[in-house]
Amino acid sequence: MELTIRVQQLNHAPVRNGRVRAGEGLHLDVSRIRRILAWRRRLYVVYETDKADYYKPHVEQPPPYAVELKCKVQKYEVDICNKCGGIVEWDADEPFCPRGCDAHYDDWSYRTEVRERLVIEPLKASEEIKQFIEKAFKVTAEFAASEFRNLAGGCRPRFKLAEADFSLYEVNVVGLGLVEDPAFECSDYDSPEVEERQYSGRYIAVQVRAGTGLEVLLYRYQGEPDLSAAQQLHEEYAAKKREEEERRRKAEEEARRRMEEEEKRWGARLPKRRAA
Repeated sequence: MELTIRVQQLNHAPVRNGRVRAGEGLHLDVSRIRRILAWRRRLYVVYETDKADYYKPHVEQPPPYAVELKCKVQKYEVDICNKCGGIVEWDADEPFCPRGCDAHYDDWSYRTEVRERLVIEPLKASEEIKQFIEKAFKVTAEFAASEFRNLAGGCRPRFKLAEADFSLYEVNVVGLGLVEDPAFECSDYDSPEVEERQYSGRYIAVQVRAGTGLEVLLYRYQGEPDLSAAQQLHEEYAAKKREEEERRRKAEEEARRRMEEEEKRWGARLPKRRAA
């Protein structure tokens, strides 16, 4: 049978005797890994096993729109100290043992071993988002274009998207929605000229954090988009934002209350702290 297991670690995990350590007390047979899914930077492994009870504490289902990743077993070389068995490090072209064996033993030496590790193959941001769109909006999507902006300039969208804040694997989404004939205002920090760039047709637009800026990716689609997942993600973001604002308000009120108590206690107005 197949189970979906949430794992704490997996990328670059050493493979020993065909198994990887995927968390505290959790080891997986590499040959039984069927798929790897990602959602909010968490990894989920679809795993084939006949020991359901053993893995039950680790079973967790991600949302149906989690993105799928590929993995492979990669061979790599590592230098091993012949005295202590630790991994040898290098200072420029000089090998040394972090435990000092190279300085302590006149006959110090090391050997090179070939080992294996499980490596998750990275996806392009556009591919991660394409998977998410097709699963969440229930359409067939095709990447069309992208526009980037930061403090130095770039292309600013002339349309609004529903705010969100969630991660896939490496992509952080901050906005999404349907747009028609989307237009952008493009400029450069050292030029007063503004150019308008427009795309004709209907698109699913996704805005992501990209380095020091923001990038909007446009996707053509076929089918009637289901907006329920996008609406849910926006509502989750809005609820979290309200909670943060409420916590901030209460913290400010508590700070003000303590200041007033101090003023009453000492009978004089204390210097006000500058707002952060």
